[in-house]
Amino acid sequence: MAAPGGDDRPAITVIVTAHDRREFLLEAVRSVVAQEMAPAACEILVVKNFSDPELDPALDALGALRIETDLVPLGAKIALGVARARADIVTFLEDDDTYLPGRLARLADQFRQDRSLGYVRNGERRVDAAGHELAASAYGPERAVLVRMGPLRVTSEGLPAHLGPLSQVAPDFNLSCIALRREIAGKDASILQGLEAAVDSFLFYAALRARATVLVDPTPETQYRVHGSNASLIAPSTDESLQRNLAYVQRFLRGFAPTLELCEREGPDGARRLARAAFYGTRVLFRVASDDRDRASLRADLRAYWRAAPWALRRARKDIPYWGWSHALLPGGAAARYRRRRSEESVRQSGRSPA
Repeated sequence: MAAPGGDDRPAITVIVTAHDRREFLLEAVRSVVAQEMAPAACEILVVKNFSDPELDPALDALGALRIETDLVPLGAKIALGVARARADIVTFLEDDDTYLPGRLARLADQFRQDRSLGYVRNGERRVDAAGHELAASAYGPERAVLVRMGPLRVTSEGLPAHLGPLSQVAPDFNLSCIALRREIAGKDASILQGLEAAVDSFLFYAALRARATVLVDPTPETQYRVHGSNASLIAPSTDESLQRNLAYVQRFLRGFAPTLELCEREGPDGARRLARAAFYGTRVLFRVASDDRDRASLRADLRAYWRAAPWALRRARKDIPYWGWSHALLPGGAAARYRRRRSEESVRQSGRSPA
């Protein structure tokens, strides 16, 4: 498959990122090599913070270009990969995820057929650490909404009318499900470099700020691995797991803040509303989970969320004001109940048996 535009550049660049973790990396890169594309059409960049005398020769044999760096933030690794990418389309793969067959060829076709298309987020299949598919209960409500609606294609002009659907389908979830035009990913690289988390959100809102068409498709194209070190999961009755999750949400909020600031400055208005709802809604739940007793700040975040959130999101996420106001009225008790509920949800998402 020739590159879009007919020159000798690859059609797509895959940026694989790894930080310390080695156990899944080779499987991830093999899933890229196994795609239905000619080797010259797919460039593989592996950006990692370590050398490995056994792993590195295997990556070389697969045709991957290794980029080793001391940079810690995920955003810095992504920015480095984007700067080195030769293709007009870039997509990403975290070391513990894999691609399903045919993903890259379908992505290249989608971008070639629609020049206005700037961003694609495909669906995922969730698997455990051993690669076994998890039950339907492992998926959040966003997947069910998107499956019911079907592929959601939103132009810049149609964004105001699609705020409700977009707000319910997690269009910025999972870096390994995202592809976009390199020029969009490379804009504001200096901000991207500093992001420890919320990199996927940054890329989605970069596409909205660029007035590009975005496509959110429920078709599973990526395998998303759920395992013990997922920071988004809270193990039952495990304080270490809770603290890891709280630290992750703090990183997410710090990482999302520059994205919100860019949306506030550059718009469009729909992007500002979605970003505000995501930021303040997350901050409300973080205040509850961490048992933050600052009631004035909690009430301010609740008001900011409610003003920004589209009506469809308010209806779908009644838990945000419920837990927020419960915590404002009964701090401590609401926090304990919320953490217990999150733990139960994590059990379902991970496929574990309750402790």
